[in-house]
Amino acid sequence: MKDRLVIDIKKDLQWLVGSQPIINCSADIEVFIPSKHLEDLHHWPASTMTYPAPPAYRLGRQFEDCISMLFQHSKHAKLLQRNLVITGEKRTLGELDCLYENTRKNCIHLELAIKFYLYTGVDHNVTKHTESGLESFIGPGGKDRLDKKWKRLIEHQLPLSKSPAALQAIHNAGFSTPEQRQLLLTGILFYPYNNWQSFIPNNQLINPQHLRGWWLFQHQVDALQDETNSCFIILPRWYWMGGIAHYDTLNSLNFAQMKQQVCEDNKPAMLACVRWDNTLQRWHETSRGFVVRDN
Repeated sequence: MKDRLVIDIKKDLQWLVGSQPIINCSADIEVFIPSKHLEDLHHWPASTMTYPAPPAYRLGRQFEDCISMLFQHSKHAKLLQRNLVITGEKRTLGELDCLYENTRKNCIHLELAIKFYLYTGVDHNVTKHTESGLESFIGPGGKDRLDKKWKRLIEHQLPLSKSPAALQAIHNAGFSTPEQRQLLLTGILFYPYNNWQSFIPNNQLINPQHLRGWWLFQHQVDALQDETNSCFIILPRWYWMGGIAHYDTLNSLNFAQMKQQVCEDNKPAMLACVRWDNTLQRWHETSRGFVVRDN
């Protein structure tokens, strides 16, 4: 395997501008909308970044670089600081993902997260007094959970900029006290394949316009034979945002080839279903999904 990855993150930013936040924020936290800060992306040059190959590769870093690129080209905002570390007397308290300045010269604290969760319909033994309604969304590896991430964002990461230690660090860096706290929690929520397009989660926190996909266990993968005229691409993690836009030449898999690969690998696999458009003479993505281990 190569020791580094060279990725055009302009492709990811194009995806990001067309995406929607996963969560509707509360009254005192504003949702950051990437498309409000950008002009036309099509005339921008490619923006290649280099990342270490797995296992050192981190999708979160690539996502943060996309946001930095957004601010670099924005006429409405200026990035002041990334990853400002906040320390207490004896330990690190955390870090602020972004500080940026708007057209009114106000300093704004922005937290970022990109997540891909599967809806399971299981409450994972969460007690009623702590239940937020987000417990049924878990990461494809079975460890991460949306309710835990939301709790961490709301109770720790966003309030951190109000703490005396953070304000001291912000002022020491030469910036003013943040006037607002904003959040961009984006990504895709995946639902069981049989009704993934129509299922509506019974939760007011979930943004109704969020991007959605489907998921299957490995033993259910034969259901994908119903994807008429579709082929498949197994997306590596570094293409989970931009998808097939990253490929100059698309070597798609038929159903049998895809099934063999995802079942032999025995790891969660993100798939893009693709279809050839004779009019435009190009492939286009019809849906995204995960195939996960039976356990």
